Amino acid sequence: ERRLRHADLIVGCSDYITDKVRERFPQHAARCVTIHNGVDTDVRRSEKAGQTGTVVRLLNVGRVSPEKGLHDLLAALELVVRTHPNIRLTILGEESPVPYEFAVKISSDEVVRALARYYGGSYLQLLRDQMSDAVAERVTFVNRVSHSETLRYYDNADIFVYPSIFESFAIPPVEAMAAGVPVVATRVGGMQETIVHEQTGLLVEREDAKTLAAAIGRLIEDPGLRRSLGEEGRVRAAEMFSWPRIVAGVEAAFHRIVEQPISTEAQLVKLAGRE
Repeated sequence: ERRLRHADLIVGCSDYITDKVRERFPQHAARCVTIHNGVDTDVRRSEKAGQTGTVVRLLNVGRVSPEKGLHDLLAALELVVRTHPNIRLTILGEESPVPYEFAVKISSDEVVRALARYYGGSYLQLLRDQMSDAVAERVTFVNRVSHSETLRYYDNADIFVYPSIFESFAIPPVEAMAAGVPVVATRVGGMQETIVHEQTGLLVEREDAKTLAAAIGRLIEDPGLRRSLGEEGRVRAAEMFSWPRIVAGVEAAFHRIVEQPISTEAQLVKLAGRE
């Protein structure tokens, strides 16, 4: 409150975040606006990308941390591999757990607080120990790489899977959409704004390995659905999250507060293109 009352503009990276600020500090709601994170949408898939083959390649990109739900992803794979042994999963990212006191300890969400069970040791090693031999031989962990190298992994992927427990926005699923890769993700936080269920990807409930496995299996069995979700995802990423779109929103917001005070929430909503 002490800091917010001195701000001319309060920006959230998703409506999920911005609306929480409005709810918690209604006296400052008129100065809140959402400007989404941006991604590089000028991505061209290679001719071989997305082609139907004998192996279906799954990809996850991001920090290896408990809130990313990788334990649920591996549990889902234990179910998927029984009927679809032709899968491979790449988990791309460094082990970098969010500090316990920054998220788990202060959360009022019981599901988030339950992540405490994954602290006290290496989360990456816990994941390795969790896997059966059948899953372990199909999973590859890759440490952090450059952005240009990451684009190669998107290009090689058939399905992008992101089973986070909580998210403010989540950039990797949008990068996957920009690359034309269909997304399976959890229905949490800002991902409910970026991913359109049954149009650019599939949304499932968090911590539900069975439903996650079913969604993955559905895309494995339906190459046509993978293509359509990927194509629609690329269109949505270009329309909503391209850097020109984001820069225009930032410039408009800054010009507006310099030129005249913002007096109503309706003005901010119009400014953010959310009419």
